[in-house]
Amino acid sequence: MGRNNSKTRKNYRTYFTVICSNSLILFLLGVMSILYYNAHQASKQVYESFGMTLLISDDIPDDQLKESIEEWKTLTQIKDAQIITKESSAHSIKQTFGRDAFDVIGYNPMKRMVDITLHAKYAKKGNNEELINYFKGMSYVQKVHYHKEVLNSIRKNLKKITTLLIILGIIFIVIFVTLLKNTIQVSLNSKRELIRNMRLVGASNRFIRSPFLKEAFWIGFIGASIALVMIVAFIFITQRRLYDSMNTGGIIEKMAFALSVYLLGIGLSVITTRIKLYSFLKAKEDIFYY
Repeated sequence: MGRNNSKTRKNYRTYFTVICSNSLILFLLGVMSILYYNAHQASKQVYESFGMTLLISDDIPDDQLKESIEEWKTLTQIKDAQIITKESSAHSIKQTFGRDAFDVIGYNPMKRMVDITLHAKYAKKGNNEELINYFKGMSYVQKVHYHKEVLNSIRKNLKKITTLLIILGIIFIVIFVTLLKNTIQVSLNSKRELIRNMRLVGASNRFIRSPFLKEAFWIGFIGASIALVMIVAFIFITQRRLYDSMNTGGIIEKMAFALSVYLLGIGLSVITTRIKLYSFLKAKEDIFYY
């Protein structure tokens, strides 16, 4: 009786260890995914904030300029285009310096401008020479301002961050699988007498695998559930600290994320268990007598 109680406590400790391992690694992977998603969204906003500014000649009438802008908006690279009038530019300068700097010269020397916002995927590429030449070829576009050097610097830094997150994610998955394999190996070793008895009475490998795979399913499910609770707590605390600046997507993205956590937790647990069981059952019969 005491021996059975000792085995039961040992099994519970094994289950507790593997569930804690699953939930911790899934939590870390989930946090890494959220950080990667936020980095992607932030990079998209950054790329779209650095568009092009066109300096427009006074020769073209406002109506014709508006028609040109509507035509530009149909281009695949352009997300939006807005006219900045002379008055708007003068007002901005007045806001900056606190007084009307043009009272001295008696007129507004500012030029009309057009702010071009590029789609993130085109701004990210940085190779927009064709579009720049397209604008320069227009007689009423006097100059094209494009922050290419700034974008290149941002692109390099964001690429480093993305690469780091991917590498960390791969490391966590490797740790997760290794830890799971070792824990399953310990669990199988503790139950080798049971497996031996089942084989002696003629049980098939499929029949032997069935209870272990069910255990692996529930271990993965419970671990994923605990990880999701921890991730929700992490998001809640982070949003309170950062004033809701963390982006977690819409309802569809949240459901897809939760489903991914469950699939990853259950899938890796079941697959790893099946692989270890296969090698365990294919081993020599002597292994069951130690």
